[in-house]
Amino acid sequence: ENETHGLLMEFRRDQLIKMLIKFTGAQVEEEILKYFEYYVGAECKVWITALYKTIQEGSLEEAAELIQMGRFMFLEGDYEGAMENYEKAFEIKLKRYGSHHPEIANIYNYMAEVQMKKKEYQEALNYYFKGLNINYNLYGDSHPCIATAYSNIASIYYAQERHHESMAYLDKALEIRCKILIHKHPSLAISYNNLGVLQVLLDSYDEALINFQFSLAILGHMPDPAKKHLAVPNSNIGLLCFLTKDYVMAEEYYNQSLSINQKAFGEESSPVADSYSNLGHLFYAQGRLEVAMIYYKKALPGFLLRPLQMRTFNIEKLFY
Repeated sequence: ENETHGLLMEFRRDQLIKMLIKFTGAQVEEEILKYFEYYVGAECKVWITALYKTIQEGSLEEAAELIQMGRFMFLEGDYEGAMENYEKAFEIKLKRYGSHHPEIANIYNYMAEVQMKKKEYQEALNYYFKGLNINYNLYGDSHPCIATAYSNIASIYYAQERHHESMAYLDKALEIRCKILIHKHPSLAISYNNLGVLQVLLDSYDEALINFQFSLAILGHMPDPAKKHLAVPNSNIGLLCFLTKDYVMAEEYYNQSLSINQKAFGEESSPVADSYSNLGHLFYAQGRLEVAMIYYKKALPGFLLRPLQMRTFNIEKLFY
């Protein structure tokens, strides 16, 4: 009887080792053997359940740590390191949840962000569409995460200068948000602003002005900490006035944007540098070269904070 029991337990141990390694993808054999030795003589169901739960929880905790590390590396500009951590987390969660779980969609989105920063736009689109397909099948066509996915896809097309395709996805995102959000929600302000940006690039100035004004009105109702975003539609309306040669109104909106950025970010900051640069372009276009030079010089400290070339003028956006 004891010999039979020993052989039976050995068989179950070997099967469990194979099963857990298959499902977790981790090198867990030592951990399994420790638990097996501890639970010898106990009911098989008890130790199998306890062991399996411990291994699975450990794997998910590891995946969470990998994602957290990936996010940190992404923010630090280490895109290869971020991608490596995301891929490891993906393998763990894929074995735990399968390929049609929202956790898998989230990792696809993280991977897409990395590829976009690397200017690997087609790879980024592939990941965003994979995440979109998962969430669409889970939540349908009117969920906030679907609107976010459409907006993310639009940002890729925008970066590729595929403006009509970008517009189509921004329209889809806005349609969903108008259905499910209150009319003063900040996400609507983002959608209206981004549509306006594309309409400027497509020379649809009247439609762009309407959308920038919608964005401005919504953001004006936000709590004070969020009011720093008012600089964006103010700057964009200033740009429209600049393009239509309404220089007086352009100066007014540019100065409003400058004032907001100064309060929110400080004098020597990138947003303030953009505001000064826009004013410089405005006065240069009017032939007021000495005034333009003053603003260009004021913009210089903020521009030196970033490794980017000075742009001829600044169309702001709030893609996310």
